[in-house]
Amino acid sequence: MPVRSAAIVLGAIAGVVCLWAVVTLKQAFKYDDALDVFGIHGVGGIIGALGTAFVASPSLGGYPLADYEMWGQFIKQLTGVGIAIVWSAVVALVAILIVKAVFGGARVPESAESDGLDLSSHGERAYN
Repeated sequence: MPVRSAAIVLGAIAGVVCLWAVVTLKQAFKYDDALDVFGIHGVGGIIGALGTAFVASPSLGGYPLADYEMWGQFIKQLTGVGIAIVWSAVVALVAILIVKAVFGGARVPESAESDGLDLSSHGERAYN
C-alpha cells in the first residue's frame, strides 16, 4: 500500500474515532468540552501519533530504512504521547491553581450561568 493510501486510511480511522469521542466518550465521562477540543485534537492527535509508526513502515510505503522496526517506533510514539499527556495535565493543573489563587476560581455563580453570561456579565442578550 503506498504511503498516501496508508495515510488516508489512518485519517479515516482517526476521523471515526474522533466522532466516537465527541459523541459517546464525552457523554460517558460527562466532561465539559463545549468546543470538543479533546475529542478532536486530543484523540485525533493520539491516534495520528500512534498510527504514524505503522504508516511510516517501509512495508506500507514509508521511507525505506534498513533498520526500521515498527513496534520499536510504536513504543517511541507511545512514550511521546504519554509525555505530552502528563505535561499537558501538569501545565493545566498549575494554570487552574493560579486562576483559583488569583481570582478565586474560574466558575461563575450558578444563577449567572442560568441567566446566561451575556446578560449577567455584559448586561445584554446576544440571542432572543
